[in-house]
Order: sequence, then C-alpha cells, then structure tokens
Amino acid sequence: EDILSSVFLHTSGGENMSLFDEIIFLADFVEDGREYDACRKMRCDLFSALERASALEEKRRVLDLSVLGVIDFTVKYLHEKQKSVNGRMLLARTSIADKIISDL
Repeated sequence: EDILSSVFLHTSGGENMSLFDEIIFLADFVEDGREYDACRKMRCDLFSALERASALEEKRRVLDLSVLGVIDFTVKYLHEKQKSVNGRMLLARTSIADKIISDL
C-alpha cells in the first residue's frame, strides 16, 4: 500500500503525504539525471540541509520544506507555461504548508 501510494503521488504529491511519499516525491525531482538549474539547486540545498540537521525532527522539517519548495517551483513553472496544475498538487501544498506551520 505504501509503495502504491508513493508511485501514484511521485510527480504530483497529494494531501497528507507520508514520510515515504515525501521521500519518493523529492527523489523524483532531485535525481542525478535532471540537469536543469532549479533541480541542481534543490538537490544541493536538500543534501546540504540534511547534512547540517542533527535531530530527526530537523531532518523531517528539511524534507517538508523541500517538498513545499518543489511544489512551489512546479506550480510557478506550470503557470508560466500556461499549463494546468494537478489538483492533488494544490492539496499537497496546502497540507504541507499547514503541517510546517503547526510544527512551529
């Protein structure tokens, strides 16, 4: 069930993603084969932030913030190209933003 969920959500995200869903979502965006600037920057920022984070809660926050960053980048990119945004991505953004705020 976890694997099927993460495969389904790996490009769009979704509401209330699990830790595994978030990891697969980020892995899809930052994988080494992607060479455009935003991807390279996100990959570098993500790995640097994970290395600096010592506590598990800090690492989880890094993942949450990175998911939000990928979603924001993707939504902006799609708007600029006049493409539609998957509704699951908008739900994911709201859900992850709410989670980040509630964890403050």
